[in-house]
Amino acid sequence: MKIFIIGSIQYRLFMLLPFLIFLLACGLVLQTPTPPTPQAEATIGALMIENARLTNQLATIETQVQLASIQAPTATLEPTPTFPSPTTTPIFTASPTMTPPQPTATVVFPTATPTPPQKMWIVQSIMFTPKLPNRLYALQRHYPDLEYRLMFSDDIGQSWQFLLNNFPVEFDCLNDITLDYNVPNTFYASTCQGLYHWSSNSWTLVSSHPMGTVALVSEKPQTVWGAEPFGPTEVPIIRSDNGGGTWTPVSRYLNHTNGISNVLVDPSDNERLYAVVWPEYADSYLRRGSANGQWTDLPTPLSNSPIGDGLAIDGDTGTVYVIIESHQLWSSSNANSANINSVQWKLVSDFNDQQAELLGAGWHQGELALFINLKENEKFPVLHRSLDRGHVWSPLPISQ
Repeated sequence: MKIFIIGSIQYRLFMLLPFLIFLLACGLVLQTPTPPTPQAEATIGALMIENARLTNQLATIETQVQLASIQAPTATLEPTPTFPSPTTTPIFTASPTMTPPQPTATVVFPTATPTPPQKMWIVQSIMFTPKLPNRLYALQRHYPDLEYRLMFSDDIGQSWQFLLNNFPVEFDCLNDITLDYNVPNTFYASTCQGLYHWSSNSWTLVSSHPMGTVALVSEKPQTVWGAEPFGPTEVPIIRSDNGGGTWTPVSRYLNHTNGISNVLVDPSDNERLYAVVWPEYADSYLRRGSANGQWTDLPTPLSNSPIGDGLAIDGDTGTVYVIIESHQLWSSSNANSANINSVQWKLVSDFNDQQAELLGAGWHQGELALFINLKENEKFPVLHRSLDRGHVWSPLPISQ
């Protein structure tokens, strides 16, 4: 803050000037009313002018001193708002009211509860018995759990009823269930612990020899053909003539690598068998054998294309059915020919983009009934039946 100091001489002159003017005026009054001389008038005018000048100067100085002594208050300056550049107005569909922008936060999506896999009972094998022409049995496996159950139908698959699900071993040890054709409602269970027989609502161990699957002969209840479990073995097929008490090797010359996946006895000739080897290499997987243990590699359709492990045989004509490339059903009416080079195959059905699994065959009211599983894309297989030797198929879903 600046401080102005008035000179002592000027200040004194300033203070005496009004008094001198007053004395001069009094003197003029006391004098004779003689008009003032021009010199006096000039002196008085000069003094008045000087008085006015000094008065103005003093007022200016006092004003400056007063202004300088006043301290201006400190003001808080508001920031100049910055307006955004004009942009295209966004369209909000969730809410018409715009809210101030908020800090960006990391969006955490709630973890979805995993959908449990769909459960389904899938038919693994179909069984008939000549003793009960309308009776049909189905071994089912539960997906995704490793669990089995037996179902039966008395109207060739139109409706189903539960039969049993108690087996002699744990499910992971059970390999197959085979119907005993000679006695209704009796079965063989092929397991990793041996061969069991179901009769009178109980299981009985008939052989401790591990078994992959068995094939039975109609009207010969003591004859049982057995296939060793999966794996390389010198003798993949054995036979028992006393219901499984003892076994005889009958496949020393059977061409294979990892054993047999399926074996069937020809109903038209109990001395003839057909078998499918586990896939391992190119060339045919189909074998034909006889009771004396001699086996031959049979040609398959489409230049020995691989076949599925399912087999079906027409017990009246001996016609053999196989699945090629997972979607074509083929048949051979002369698969039992002595000259294997003369064996011919015929395409019966092409399921195109559906995968087919051949389950078996039987007789119903004088007609051959064929059964397959059909699977479309990622769906579960559905049981189908044909009563015209494989040309027309109808679904037979088993109630869950």
